[in-house]
Amino acid sequence: MSTGVNQILEQALAARLNRKHCVLTGRAASAIHIALKALDLRPGKVVVPTVSCPSPASVPLYSGHQPIFCDVSLRDFNMCPDALQRVLSDHPDVSAIMPVHLYGQAAPMPEILKIASKHGLPVIEDAAQALGASLEGKPLGSWGDVSVVSFGHTKTLDVGWGGAALTDDAALAARLRQEAALLPAKPTHINQLFEQWRRVYYSLIPLTEMNEALHALFLPLPQIFRDMYLFALDEGASSVVLDALPHLDDYTAARRAHARAYRKGLQHPELQHPVLDEQDAPWRYSFLVPSGLQKPITEALRAAKIDASNWYPPLHRWYETGRAQGDESFPNACELATRVVNLWVAPNLPSGRVEQTCEVIHKVLFEHF
Repeated sequence: MSTGVNQILEQALAARLNRKHCVLTGRAASAIHIALKALDLRPGKVVVPTVSCPSPASVPLYSGHQPIFCDVSLRDFNMCPDALQRVLSDHPDVSAIMPVHLYGQAAPMPEILKIASKHGLPVIEDAAQALGASLEGKPLGSWGDVSVVSFGHTKTLDVGWGGAALTDDAALAARLRQEAALLPAKPTHINQLFEQWRRVYYSLIPLTEMNEALHALFLPLPQIFRDMYLFALDEGASSVVLDALPHLDDYTAARRAHARAYRKGLQHPELQHPVLDEQDAPWRYSFLVPSGLQKPITEALRAAKIDASNWYPPLHRWYETGRAQGDESFPNACELATRVVNLWVAPNLPSGRVEQTCEVIHKVLFEHF
């Protein structure tokens, strides 16, 4: 991987997302880390949605911060502005706000930015699952003081690893680059680390469903798997991303088409769909099923060899700060966790898979209603 290729990719990404500066990293989590370091924040808390992958909550721990959690809206499954206001009122030691565009659906950035400005807080925009999406005609990845994107596993541009931090502030960009230079090389055993994480995760989740006290077993994982989160871009990844970038619109269009097909095929009075925005770039098509039917529907899909998941469990239960907040602070997230089903929308989805998926789900619904 030459410096020249890196520069070309950084320029291409900045142009694509209407940003002035771009700094490449080993993954989006690494980009969050250099953003927190470059912003030179006072020690404090970083607000993250309690429904997301664990990375946005874990990474603040590496820069001397603590995650503090915000409930989500059942309208779009993203950070709820009203809940954010309550978090900021309850926690005067917040240093930054990190909205996540969950499932490739846009978080309410205008409202979040207005709240952040009122409190004098920077916004780190996590667009890892939303590359190719826009909000009000403005690309996701262009809204935050710093925005991060990903080219990791299952993302719209999937090269296995890779991410970037973007900003319009030249001084901040220089600090981002300084922090990126301090990142270690990608661990030679990164694939083993990732596999270990997956095994631990999928082993613990069923146990927590039987005994809520076992959520505490997640507490040490951010430090155990620190090396999996913080590293520089791997050689060769820049060229692969650069080759894939011209196809982003095609990949996004295919994902949108699959999401629309699911939505059309899953019309049922007992199903709750998110607000659909044609500018989104679906990472999964996610919707809510009736209480008690999440497991039967997911198991029926998997029995038919159809990929389905129930991401994500509320993260606050896995961190000391979140555990102190308690489940009562997150009614929507706790409801979502027991009702959400995620369906694959990748461009290479087999022909007829959407129709087959809808048939399986309707069969389960017919058995119960």
